[in-house]
Amino acid sequence: MIREPQAPEAFSSGVSLHSHTMYSRESTSFVAGFAEKSRLFNWLIRAQLRKYSEKYGERQLTDLNEQTKRMWWTSPISPAEALRVEKKQITERLSLRPLVSITDHDSIEAPLQLQMIADNDEAPVSLEWTAPYLDTYFHIGVHNLDPEWAQTATADMLSHTADPKPGRLRELLEELAAYPDVLLVLNHPYWDQPWNGQEQHDRLLLQFLDDFEGLIHALEINGLRTWTENRRVVELARSSGMKLISGGDRHGREPNATLNLTNAATFAEFVDEIRGGAESHVLVMPHFHDPLVMRIIQSLVEIMKDHPEHVHGRVHWSDRVFRRCEGADVKTFSEFFGGKEPAMTRHLLNGARWLSGPSMRKAWKRIAVPEEAAL
Repeated sequence: MIREPQAPEAFSSGVSLHSHTMYSRESTSFVAGFAEKSRLFNWLIRAQLRKYSEKYGERQLTDLNEQTKRMWWTSPISPAEALRVEKKQITERLSLRPLVSITDHDSIEAPLQLQMIADNDEAPVSLEWTAPYLDTYFHIGVHNLDPEWAQTATADMLSHTADPKPGRLRELLEELAAYPDVLLVLNHPYWDQPWNGQEQHDRLLLQFLDDFEGLIHALEINGLRTWTENRRVVELARSSGMKLISGGDRHGREPNATLNLTNAATFAEFVDEIRGGAESHVLVMPHFHDPLVMRIIQSLVEIMKDHPEHVHGRVHWSDRVFRRCEGADVKTFSEFFGGKEPAMTRHLLNGARWLSGPSMRKAWKRIAVPEEAAL
């Protein structure tokens, strides 16, 4: 691991991996997880969903997991803005050449758009693929697809996500790894996203890595996961002999908190370094050491505030939260609320604004874990 003061001296390029834009469908599975831990939150969310069901004449779903599978939200950040945020940190703070790989969930729309304003070395065609595996799924960063066949490859991946078939995951990973310019990264390996239980997740993770040994090129140090979880990834890399790589997981305007440093002039050269056995130089930026809860709250406030510049006109947060109704119909929460924000959400957002205000930021800093306790 490298800390920022050392960064510019021996390297010519900074690599930003794993960040998101408005084309990324973000899961709401955390809602069910929080509801299991809080009776009040459980009651409040069920009351809102009951109103939704009554309004649209749907059967009421009592299983929150089933409810949240129908819901998703999107970031207000456009592809051009996401690229600008990541490039600015690398060029202005580190004085390095930027190589930025944006990875929306199961979508390459953003990088395909960026191909019009940037070359492939600066903004390669990449995505974060939801790969089903046994009773769970993992997120795989698929970086630097050839624009000529990226759409076909993405369609094959998404077909498997929607309808997994035995043996198909291996076939797809082998096909992708066969291209020397493609980089496959296991993102946030220890994050139990389906809420199956950490013990079961850890067992499936080791089985996944054993089953697909040699097809995953690196494990991610994630800029928005806890130090404890990232330290486990470091230990896993050491015990398995796998390489560590950065991944910021940015959704708002805070730039990625972990980057890679390299002397590669192009993204393909960087991939060749990682796959060819060269050392992976992971840079930990100073804001990685800020309290994670504070950073998440700040991102929440940024995401939920009004964005008049939104390219699709989705100004209010409830314009960017969606639910699939019975059948194929999809409605935004704005349609559900009839333009009136529920008091529960308003109070939560006001509380988040207060917690992320200047005075509270100083308080958060006082309780920050010392830097030497980090990675």
